[in-house]
Amino acid sequence: MHNQNKGYASQEKKDLLQDNPIAAHAGGSWMSKHSQSGFGSSPLNQNAAARVKADNERIAKGMAANAKKAAEKKAKQDKERKERGTKSKARQILDAAKKTMTDKISKV
Repeated sequence: MHNQNKGYASQEKKDLLQDNPIAAHAGGSWMSKHSQSGFGSSPLNQNAAARVKADNERIAKGMAANAKKAAEKKAKQDKERKERGTKSKARQILDAAKKTMTDKISKV
């Protein structure tokens, strides 16, 4: 069977490119633009679970280290406070409030 277009193919291509000008300069074949990977995921997502697990482990280690540092800092502050014989600001306020309340109750 011979070609039925008889010179109309170039006109058809020209018309299509005018209707969709982005196709004129877009790179790659039709298959590369419209096909999907045979495994159902892109190569970028193949190790996603491993990356998420590694990120979670890194975050957990960081949180544990921060908690440890905070506990050590508090223990150091408590030790220094005990050596100085002073109380924390919150404890001072509580003690003052207790004293005020007991004074008011004893006056009644």
